[in-house]
Amino acid sequence: MCGIIAGISINNILPTLVSGLEKLEYRGYDSAGIAVLINNRPLIHTVKTVGKVNALKKLLSFKEELNSYIGIGHTRWATHGAPSVENAHPHGTERVAIVHNGIIENYSQLKQELQQLGYKFKSDTDTEVVANLLDYYLTLDVDAEAAAHQTISKLEGSFAVVFMFRDSQFLFAASKKNSLILGLADHGTYIASDVIAFGNMVSDVIYLEDGDKVIVKLDSYYIFDQDQNIAKRTTNKSLLLDEISKKDYPHFMLKEIHEQPIVLARTIDRYLKGKGLFALDIDWPHVDRIKILACGTAYYSGLVAKYWLEELTDINVDLEIASEYRYRAVASSKNGVTIVISQSGETLDTLEALRKAKADGQTIIAITNVEKSSIARISDYVLPIMVGAEIGVASTKAFLGQLMVLAGLSIDIGVKTGNLTSHKSETLTTLLLSVPTMIEEILLHCNNIKNIAMQIKDFKSALFIARGSLYPIALEGSLKMKELSYIHAEGYAGGELKHGAMALIDNNMPVIALIPHHAFLFDKMFSNLQEVIARGARVLSIISKDDADKVGDYSTWILPIPNCDQFIAPMIYTIPLQLLAYYTADLKGNDIDQPRNLAKSVTVE
Repeated sequence: MCGIIAGISINNILPTLVSGLEKLEYRGYDSAGIAVLINNRPLIHTVKTVGKVNALKKLLSFKEELNSYIGIGHTRWATHGAPSVENAHPHGTERVAIVHNGIIENYSQLKQELQQLGYKFKSDTDTEVVANLLDYYLTLDVDAEAAAHQTISKLEGSFAVVFMFRDSQFLFAASKKNSLILGLADHGTYIASDVIAFGNMVSDVIYLEDGDKVIVKLDSYYIFDQDQNIAKRTTNKSLLLDEISKKDYPHFMLKEIHEQPIVLARTIDRYLKGKGLFALDIDWPHVDRIKILACGTAYYSGLVAKYWLEELTDINVDLEIASEYRYRAVASSKNGVTIVISQSGETLDTLEALRKAKADGQTIIAITNVEKSSIARISDYVLPIMVGAEIGVASTKAFLGQLMVLAGLSIDIGVKTGNLTSHKSETLTTLLLSVPTMIEEILLHCNNIKNIAMQIKDFKSALFIARGSLYPIALEGSLKMKELSYIHAEGYAGGELKHGAMALIDNNMPVIALIPHHAFLFDKMFSNLQEVIARGARVLSIISKDDADKVGDYSTWILPIPNCDQFIAPMIYTIPLQLLAYYTADLKGNDIDQPRNLAKSVTVE
C-alpha cells in the first residue's frame, strides 16, 4: 500500500513526480503530495492534499513554476492517522523531507525520545517521527549520508523510505520488507515502489533486496547491503509495459474484465502449448503434502486449486490464510511443497508466511503477476501468470490468470505422479484451451447482467451459494460485491445454508446461485434453490444454457452461460459475477477502480 516516486533528473522533476503518482494511485488514494528542492536556493518546497492525485494537480496548477531537479512524491493509504493534510506525505523539517511506505513499529518510543529533545509533532503518523529523527542526527554535525544510515538503524518494522536533504544533492532510500526499485535513464536516476511508476521513462531497473540502502545521484548510485557493505545488484532491462490507459472504457476494471480472453491466451501459450513448460525440478511422486498460502482473492484461487490438485494428483493439500499461518505452530512435512499466490508479489502477509515456510525447509513455488517481485525473488520457482498490469483494485484478470496457471500445474503434477493418463491430460488441456472463447461469449451479453444489477443495487445484503469447485467462486463473487458496491454479501456452500444462514432468508435477501452443469451437483443445488425460495428469497440463477429451462419456475432472474465441464467451470462462472459486481457499483455511482478504504498492493500487516 502507498506509492513512492522520487528522482534526480537533468530536467524539471515535477512532471515526472506527478506522472508517477498517477500511475501509482491504485496503491493508495487517501492523500497525495510532493516535495522538491528548489533550484539555486537551499529550500524544500512541499505541496500535499487530501484526496487523489487530481486534487494535487489542481493545487500545483496554482503554484508558480516549481523548477527543480530533485524531488520525492507519495500517494497514501492511511495506516497511522486518518486522511488529512497534516498526515499526508511528504513529512519533514526545514532540513529534510521524506516519504514512507510500511509501518515503524517502535515509532511511539522514538517519538517520546524526540519530544524530550524538544521536537514538536503536527501529525499522527509514524513517518513524521522518522523525519524528525533524521533531522536530529543532522543537528549533531553528522553529514547527510551518515545521518541517514543512523536513522535507518534505529527503525523497527517494515518500510520503504526515501530521504531528501536541503543541503545535499542526492537522495537516500532504504528497503526493509517493502519493495523499492531503481530506474536508470540517460536523463536521470529514479526510485519507486512499483516499476509501473516509471512507465517507459527508464531503460534499466534494479530491484533492491531486503535490507538494502542506496545513495541516488544524477548519474550514479551506490547500494549498501544490510551489513553496510557496498553491494552489486542485477540490472534488468525495463520491458515496455502494457499501456496504462483505460482506452475507450469508463473504468480500468471493465477494461481488465474484457481483456481476459486475450491475456488468458497468453498464459495458455506459456504453459499449455507444448511439453515440459512447467519446468519444476520437483520429485512429485515423493511429495506428501502441498500447502497453499495466499490472501484475499488469491486465497480463493488457492481454494479452487485444492479441489483440482486433490482430484488429479492424490496429494493432500492444505490451504492457509497467509496472515494467520505466520502466527501459529505449523506441522511441516519433510517432503512438502508450498505454493504462494500473490498478484503483486509484494503482499506482506504472504511474503512473511513464505519466509516461515522456507525456514521450515519447504520448496517454494510462487504464482505471481510480477516476475521480479519480492516473493518471486526468494522463491525456488516462479510461475508468472502473464496477464499484464492490473490497475483496478478489485482483481479480475489476475484471478483468472492464477486459476489458469493452477489448473495447468494440477494437470502437470497429475501426469508426473501417475494419476493422469496422457489421454485424460490432453482432454483437460483441451478444455482449458476453450476458456477464452467461452469468456468472449459471456462478454457479448453484458447488457443482460447490467439489467439484473439495476434490480439488485438497492438491496442491503446478498447471499452467494454454490457447491464443489464453484463454492470458492461464490466466495469470490461475494467479495467483489462487497468491495465494489458496498452491499454486504456472503458466500456459502449450498449444504451449509441450513446450519445458520437460512435464518437470514426473506424477500429482502437476493440469493445468487451458481448451478453447475453436473448431474449430481445440479440436483443438490436445485434442492438448495427450493429451500431458499420457500422462505421468500429472490433468486438469480447462473446456469448453463442447456439447464436454464429447469430452473425457470424457481428463479427471479436467470443468466444462461455456455455449457462447460466442471473442470473449467470456476473460470467461466467467475465472469458474470465480476460483471454483476461492476454494474451494481457503477449504477450506484461508486468509485469502481478505487473503492473506499482499499488499496491494490497490501504491503502492511
